[in-house]
Amino acid sequence: MDIEQFVNRVIEHCPDLDPAVAHDVCVITTRTLCEYLTQDQTERMASQLPAALAEGARAGAAEQVAPSDRVKLDEFYDKIASRAETSGAATEQVGRAVTQTLWELLSAGEAVDVLFELPPDLDRLMQP
Repeated sequence: MDIEQFVNRVIEHCPDLDPAVAHDVCVITTRTLCEYLTQDQTERMASQLPAALAEGARAGAAEQVAPSDRVKLDEFYDKIASRAETSGAATEQVGRAVTQTLWELLSAGEAVDVLFELPPDLDRLMQP
């Protein structure tokens, strides 16, 4: 899947998402997700992503937050909203659409590895 196909898949899940900003929102969401993964895990994941998403993933890993089981899904959405200039339900919808599309794109083994590494409140994002 290339970046255009990825973005189009996300737009299918979020028909109200402006196609002009969809690409950036996909990169921002991937970057934010990877802040909660180790650099090694992010590299393995990035190797399966289109270049623009892989770049975003690596940027997220470079900003890695301290591992914590207390990270809440709302905090994840707040980061996306701040960076992508979205709000409320739209942020949740696009966050979920991007992570679900990542789930579809990654190999089964890699998707499971990501699930195991995410904080508990965020692993719900990657479950089919």
